[in-house]
Amino acid sequence: MTADPDVGALLEGLRSGSRRDLARAITLLESTRPDHLPLKARLLDGLEHGMVEPATVRLGISGTPGVGKSTLIEAVGLDLLERGHRVAVLAVDPSRKRSRGSILGDKTRMPALAGAAGAFIRPSPSGAGIGGITGSTAAAVSVCEAAGFNVVLVETVGVGQSDTAVADVTDLFLLLHAPGGGDELQGIKRGVMELADRVAVTKADGDLRPAAVRAAAELTSALHLMRPKPGRGQTPVDLVSAKLGTGVNDLIDALLSQHAALNTSGELARLRETQRLAQLWRSFDEGLRRRSADGPAFERAFEKATAAVRTGRRSPLAAALDLLAAAGRPATEINAVTLAVEDMDRSVAFYRAVGMPVVFQADDDSFVTMSHGQNFVNLQLDPAHSPPHIWGRIVLWVPDPDEIHGRLTTAGYTTETEPADASWGERYFHVRDPDGHELSFARKL
Repeated sequence: MTADPDVGALLEGLRSGSRRDLARAITLLESTRPDHLPLKARLLDGLEHGMVEPATVRLGISGTPGVGKSTLIEAVGLDLLERGHRVAVLAVDPSRKRSRGSILGDKTRMPALAGAAGAFIRPSPSGAGIGGITGSTAAAVSVCEAAGFNVVLVETVGVGQSDTAVADVTDLFLLLHAPGGGDELQGIKRGVMELADRVAVTKADGDLRPAAVRAAAELTSALHLMRPKPGRGQTPVDLVSAKLGTGVNDLIDALLSQHAALNTSGELARLRETQRLAQLWRSFDEGLRRRSADGPAFERAFEKATAAVRTGRRSPLAAALDLLAAAGRPATEINAVTLAVEDMDRSVAFYRAVGMPVVFQADDDSFVTMSHGQNFVNLQLDPAHSPPHIWGRIVLWVPDPDEIHGRLTTAGYTTETEPADASWGERYFHVRDPDGHELSFARKL
C-alpha cells in the first residue's frame, strides 16, 4: 500500500457494497505498518452494522491438508447463493517464507464461486498467524458483513491440531475429515474435535464410500466420549461428497438450523461478546509486545540478555525478567510541535508534500494540525512576526527517508542534504520548510 487510504471513503464504499473498497479495507487491516493502526481503529469503529449482528452467519471450516476444504466450500457457497444469501470466503493460505505471500490462491481452486455475482473470495497469507488464521481475520469478517455479505466462511490454512483459533472468530466450527487415513483419531486430534460444532467426512463417493461410512461411525463413537461445548448437544457427524453434491444441502440445512437455535437462545450474542473481549486482550498483548520491544534501550538489553543465555551465565527465566524490566522504561517521544508560519497555504502545501494529511483546520485558517504517524505538527498563522520562531531542528522518525525525499523533490522543493547513512546508526536528510524551520527525517538502521 503506497499511500494512506481514506477511511471515510472506504466506509462509504463498504456501505454501498463496493468490492474494490472491501478489498482495500482488508488490505489495510492486514498491513503491518505501525502508522496504519489508528486508521484500522477508525475503520472498525466506523462500521455501520454495530458491535453485534446476529443475523449474519460466521462459519469456520478446518481440516487436514488434502481433505477437500476448497472443493466443499465452493459447493456450499454455490448452494447458499441459490438460497439468496451473499457469501464471503476468507481463505487463509500457507505463506512463502520470504515474501509472506499466499502460495495456493483459493480463487483458482474455486473458479465457479469466484465468478459468481453474490460471492467474494479473499485469499490471505497466513504469515505469522497462529491457529490456522491471520491476526486480522476477525476484523476482516466485520468488514465483509458491513459490505452486505450475510454469510462469511473462514477457511483455515489446514495445519492440523493448531487449527483452533478459527473457533474464536466464528459462530460455528465445521471440521472436515477425509476417509481412508487409517486410525481416524490420528488425523484429527482431540483438541480440535472438542471445538467442532459439526464434523463432516468428505469424499463419500465411489470407492471411498465404504471407508467414509466407517470413518463416520468411528468419529461418532469417539465424540460420544468427549464433553460437548457448554449449552450445545453432542457433535453430529455428516457424510458429504462435493464431487457429486450429495449431503451438501443437508449439511447446510443443519448448520443454518444450529445457527438459528443459537440466535434464538441468546447464546450467539453471548458468544460474540466473549469473542470481542478476547480480541481486545489479544490486540492489547500484541501492542504491548511491540511497544515494549521498540527503541535502542530495549535492543541493547535484548543483546545483553541473549549473550548471557548463550553462555549460560543467566537462565532464560532470569534473562526474561531483565527484559521485562527494560521494557517497562518508556522512552521520551515528541507527540506534537507547534510552528509559527507566515503563509498557511504555503506551509500546508509543503507538509502535504511529505505525506502529512490535515486532521484539523480552524474556521479562519489560523491554525492547522497535520499528522505524521502518531505525532502531530501544528501550524499557527503569525504573519506579523518577523522572523518567525525557528526551532533548532525537529527530528521525525520515518520508515523510509528516501521516499520522503523523493516526494519533496518531485513537488519542486530543494533539500539541504541528500539521504545518507550516519555513523551513529541512522539514515537521514535535512530540509527547511518555507518559514525556515529545520526538519530531519530519519530511520534507524
